[in-house]
Amino acid sequence: MAAALAAAAGLALAHTHAFRFTADDAYISFRYAEHLVRYGVPIYNPPGVDPHPVEGYTNPGWVLLLALAHALGASTPAAAAFFGRASEVAALLGIAALAAALVPPRTPAARPVAAVGAAFVAAVLPEFAVWGSGGLEGPLAAALAWGAALAFERDHPARAGWLGALGTLVRPDAALVPAAYVLAKVAARPSLRTRHVLGRLARSFAGGALLLLAHLVVRRWIYGAWLPQTFAMKAGGVALAPTFGLAYLGAWVGGLGPVVLVAAVLGIVWARAVPLFAAVAAVVIYAGAVGGDFMAYGRLLLPATCGVAIAAGLGAGAVAGRLERAVAGRGVVWASVLGALALVPPVLSARRRHARDMAKPSGWLAGRFEGVHAMDRFARVRVAAGRALAARVPPDTRVVVGAAGALPWASDLPVWDAYGLVVPGAPALARTLPPDRARPGHQRVVPDAVLARFEPDLWCHVGYHGLRPPPASRVPRAYRRTHVFACVTLGRLEDPHDPRGRFDGGVYCCLRPRDRLADAFDTPP
Repeated sequence: MAAALAAAAGLALAHTHAFRFTADDAYISFRYAEHLVRYGVPIYNPPGVDPHPVEGYTNPGWVLLLALAHALGASTPAAAAFFGRASEVAALLGIAALAAALVPPRTPAARPVAAVGAAFVAAVLPEFAVWGSGGLEGPLAAALAWGAALAFERDHPARAGWLGALGTLVRPDAALVPAAYVLAKVAARPSLRTRHVLGRLARSFAGGALLLLAHLVVRRWIYGAWLPQTFAMKAGGVALAPTFGLAYLGAWVGGLGPVVLVAAVLGIVWARAVPLFAAVAAVVIYAGAVGGDFMAYGRLLLPATCGVAIAAGLGAGAVAGRLERAVAGRGVVWASVLGALALVPPVLSARRRHARDMAKPSGWLAGRFEGVHAMDRFARVRVAAGRALAARVPPDTRVVVGAAGALPWASDLPVWDAYGLVVPGAPALARTLPPDRARPGHQRVVPDAVLARFEPDLWCHVGYHGLRPPPASRVPRAYRRTHVFACVTLGRLEDPHDPRGRFDGGVYCCLRPRDRLADAFDTPP
């Protein structure tokens, strides 16, 4: 079985490599992590720029991990890529172990089939493999969340409490998996509902709870708030649940495919895996309720994808158990053959979806979701633009952006964003877009009149990106009297998904006041 799991892990990593990218959102964490090392506190802008620091991230555990790597001399993007893939392998092995643990005792021969089946299902699904890349915290959060469920299943509640707490620090919604799993298991087994057992469980979880409480105190001390600003700025997404939220869930179900879903249903029924079903359901309900996400491949549903893979592995185990009784001694062999054949449709589907994604370096998949190729190019353009701008302007140049990730990280200039993640006081100053003009995670925006209080030298969120310099008529009407374009030429940029290996980055332009930075853009850097 070890060789089979190693093969599944290798397949998952190869799948991840095919989709490799770095999301713009990841650079927000990179900037906080590097500033933690530089200034001793996780802040977005340098000390003294903002009246008080703003917590524009929701993944403190991930930021701390990246900061540690950066302090040891590692490149932050490279460290994020390494941790993402390592976490992906850990998650794959964890769900394999949980699938084996959930096999009914009467069919021990089905355990290796369930474990290997769960691992291979995860490996072939883009909804799992994509997120081993991206520079995001999802794989680590999923590994810790399902690790907590596994620890509880193996009767190690204290370990489950610590893993669950760590997962929550990496990504708050990761708490849904162990919480739903433990509650459902306690509800389903009368022997766990005695006063003695419940007391033991409470004491076991105390360490993890104290860790979370300590983090709340630290957050309050640093940022003056009990919750990160991201929660308040993205809360408007609940209004998108009937539209984007349902579409998001539908796209996820379609991506998993009928073969995987049938196997998962069979596995849950066979094993009577109520806790597993509860954990998956909790994540699905949450993702739909917050309006989903604009990124393709179900980022918010990664823990649910892991749960479906576990259930599908149990389905393979169910087939192996039945065949074992029908053809003694050969049930596992026949189940393995049938499982390999059943993986053919998901593999072919993954290849088609990868080809469609790579053929679309900009725009939206299915009209709603941003694919890997588009996300990667978006970030590459802004990394190049940030570096080019920083080479031209003074280090105290103030910038307003839309996306708070790649350009601010690459430029390391003082930055505020139009979506209010890092703008002090943004929740009280922002306005909410109507559902027909919004997208998930970006429904609340900070008016330009508020951003103007920071006296920005460059307004990049109302700028321009194209292959050729824009005419003056492209300046938004409200700015034509006071602002002009300030452009940098990006040249040829690397693109691992382009057959030529590079693409023309074109020109990236921000608006600047007519009386500022003229020399910086009229002369070479």
